[in-house]
Amino acid sequence: MSDLEQIQELYGAFGRGEIEPVLAALAPDVEWVEGDIEGLPYRGVHRGPEAVGRDVFAQIPGAYESFELMPQEWVDGGDTIVMLGRVTVRLDGRESSQSVAQVWKFQDGKITRFESFQDTLATARVLGAVG
Repeated sequence: MSDLEQIQELYGAFGRGEIEPVLAALAPDVEWVEGDIEGLPYRGVHRGPEAVGRDVFAQIPGAYESFELMPQEWVDGGDTIVMLGRVTVRLDGRESSQSVAQVWKFQDGKITRFESFQDTLATARVLGAVG
């Protein structure tokens, strides 16, 4: 299975609420980077699958009333895969739907780095952190 096929399967698993396959695909020293978004409980850098599970995935349900991630395009750079899509988040009557880019780095079939790029101000507004 190619790195691209693996990532596409992992997005499917995440969409079904299956987090274990995603964590199992992470290298022991994975670096997981979320935007430095005011009010986001899982912002910043997380290292290792345990930290990603506890400090990112376990925090998403409590951060928003609704979180939808829709992949739209894939860029296959071999050991680097980029997902371009949309993320829609809702909380307390506030909503934002925006473009997102997520970059995945692989080494020896394991994910060694993830970084998500999105409109940090729009997300902070949904979270009620800024006006």
